[in-house]
Amino acid sequence: MESSILIPTDFSKNSWNAMLYAIKLFEDRMCSFYILHAYAKETYGLDSISLLDPDEAFNKTSENNSKKGLRETIARLDSLNKNTKHSFYAVSESMSLLSAVKNLNKKIQFDLLVLGAKGSANKNEAAYGQHTLEILKNVKENPILIVPGNVDFNQPKEIVLTTNFNTNIKKSEIEYLVTIAKLSNASIQVLS
Repeated sequence: MESSILIPTDFSKNSWNAMLYAIKLFEDRMCSFYILHAYAKETYGLDSISLLDPDEAFNKTSENNSKKGLRETIARLDSLNKNTKHSFYAVSESMSLLSAVKNLNKKIQFDLLVLGAKGSANKNEAAYGQHTLEILKNVKENPILIVPGNVDFNQPKEIVLTTNFNTNIKKSEIEYLVTIAKLSNASIQVLS
């Protein structure tokens, strides 16, 4: 059975590392990897009126940069990964990352989301970036794998399921967790 995996990117080293980690983790499985880049101008008050202009320079430049970055990323992945079980698809969206993830997930229903712990915009010492935390808090339909920056791939020895026991965990989420554990011969621990 083929897995569909969504990997958002901001073209940072951390998001690249998350892609490589996912590819290695699923090297023995048929997978479609969707590489998503979302861009949106953050505006407030009267500045938001400029978003009504579809020819605005920001939108065109951002769209061109997004598509160029995705083309380069897919080409780089294709050259590094000769695994015939893997397919790569580029998705560029002019909206917030959270909105793009939710919209695309409605269409494709991903088996897994893979995220870098933080992106290029997060220079602080926090373990997770703003967009990663936003997705963790708001995307409940899918299992999410967070890949720390600068981690070298090793098969995981232990997988931690965090829960407050106030939410229902779907059978499909547990099944996917078990699938990952079987792929890597890892134990599963529950943390509340």
